[in-house]
Amino acid sequence: MGKMIILILSKIYKGLIIVTILYFLLIINISLAQSPDPGATYRPLVGGARIELQSSSGIINVCTLGLTGYELSQDLRTASYEITTAGHCGSVGQYIYQPRVSSSNHIATVYRVDVSNIDGLYARNTSNVNITNKVLKCSSTGYARVAGSLTFTEAEIRLGRGEMIRVSKYGATTNETSGYIYGVYRNLSVGSVTYYYQLFVRDMRAAPGDSGAPVYEDPYAGQCVAFEPDVRAAGVIWGATSDGVYATSIDGLYYYLSFVPLTEGGGSDKVFFTR
Repeated sequence: MGKMIILILSKIYKGLIIVTILYFLLIINISLAQSPDPGATYRPLVGGARIELQSSSGIINVCTLGLTGYELSQDLRTASYEITTAGHCGSVGQYIYQPRVSSSNHIATVYRVDVSNIDGLYARNTSNVNITNKVLKCSSTGYARVAGSLTFTEAEIRLGRGEMIRVSKYGATTNETSGYIYGVYRNLSVGSVTYYYQLFVRDMRAAPGDSGAPVYEDPYAGQCVAFEPDVRAAGVIWGATSDGVYATSIDGLYYYLSFVPLTEGGGSDKVFFTR
């Protein structure tokens, strides 16, 4: 009987050791994850970083860098590398700075704006500034890889099947928040204008300064992870309500700005592009 008790206690002791080890490994993994500061300097450029635009009168507008990508020429043979954000953030010819207004922080110049069909713009990055297919995310590196795109049509089909599409965003003001795509609108009346290919993300928080933030399908929405995950570009934020946010889908960015998100197959390391 005594030997049996000793054996049982020995097994319990070993079990406690294993549990303790697993607990500390979990703590270590959690500590590896980090919530990146959107106001830090990011070179190459990444989605979710704080940007500023200054008007001719000196007023500074704070927004968020949406997605990195490119504009295809009409013959589809050449591309210029660019960034996108919400259209109401700036006007054609304005300089974009990251993270704050300073001559050394000039990263791009607004090239095209559309606030009639969508709320979006794209800017061509300066020749000495690189871009990469990354967005900010609470992870071991502070990033997630944009490994693909969630098109408007795919979202429409999946919602029709009753799927819940979990997405995250990273903004200059509220950092990372998550929600789920609740509505897809081929046309959406916004005051006196109609926006096309729009998404409504329920339960996602946003505030002034988050305009332009990237929205991406995220299998780890609402979580910090101890690795760099793959996500899929869905769109950029332009407005918010108490229930969620509105975003222009990547289809809207393509149809009205010829903008295509920069993506890369999962599992690859960083890829940088210059003009």
